[in-house]
Amino acid sequence: MNLIKSHENVKDVSILGDQTHLNGHYQSDGTIMIQGEFRGSIDSENVIITRHGQSNASIQAKNLEIWGTLEGFARTEKAICHSSCRIMGIIMSNGICIEPGTTFGGGLIFPQNGDSGEK
Repeated sequence: MNLIKSHENVKDVSILGDQTHLNGHYQSDGTIMIQGEFRGSIDSENVIITRHGQSNASIQAKNLEIWGTLEGFARTEKAICHSSCRIMGIIMSNGICIEPGTTFGGGLIFPQNGDSGEK
């Protein structure tokens, strides 16, 4: 299961390469793909953390897809945690898919009234 079915239909994609370490705030109406390491805060439509990607951030996004490592807090409408991912934080989401094999050392919050505060 993938949130983004075809990269051809995705516009405005920012890629943080696998050799990149970035600290700060990222904001976009598009997609950020984290292949390297990001620390700080993210406010974006879609956030993808790839298999070797690491995020220690406060994330607010409509869709979150995690293959790598997430530390921190994520507030999202939909989240997919793939079997290769490692969660050491809290995910607040209206809908979440956790594949078998996911390492989960954090928490889940399912908001009342469907209000996850997503974009």
